[in-house]
Amino acid sequence: MSETMPASATAESRMVSAPSGRLHVRDFPGVEPALVVLHGFPDDSRIYDQVAPLLAPRRVVAVDWLGYGRSDRVEPGSLDSGRHPEELRAVLDSLELGPVGLVAHDASGPDAINFTLAEPGRVGQIILLNTYYGHAPALR
Repeated sequence: MSETMPASATAESRMVSAPSGRLHVRDFPGVEPALVVLHGFPDDSRIYDQVAPLLAPRRVVAVDWLGYGRSDRVEPGSLDSGRHPEELRAVLDSLELGPVGLVAHDASGPDAINFTLAEPGRVGQIILLNTYYGHAPALR
């Protein structure tokens, strides 16, 4: 009987430099366009560990926002989701990703929507899971 390899053994972990610190990224190999999966609050990228292998043959990139998972810690009270677009941009640039599919869960939904509105050429699809959007400046 063969055992399946756990998802953590198939993904490459790396740190990506962003303006406010280093982000932990799990990169599950596969074909482009990549799916970049974003966690909500108070989760981290591990919520995608069992899902990512099921998305093969697509490449899946799971990001820990600053202050979460294995990303750098920040000063107390300085967690600001307003930095998430620059953090996401740093990941896409560092991994040299073309247009991606953004998968956003919970509190990362507004981040994904705002990033897509600001940089539509970098996002091919957006998938929103159990999220919200309603008081963002773009709606005015």
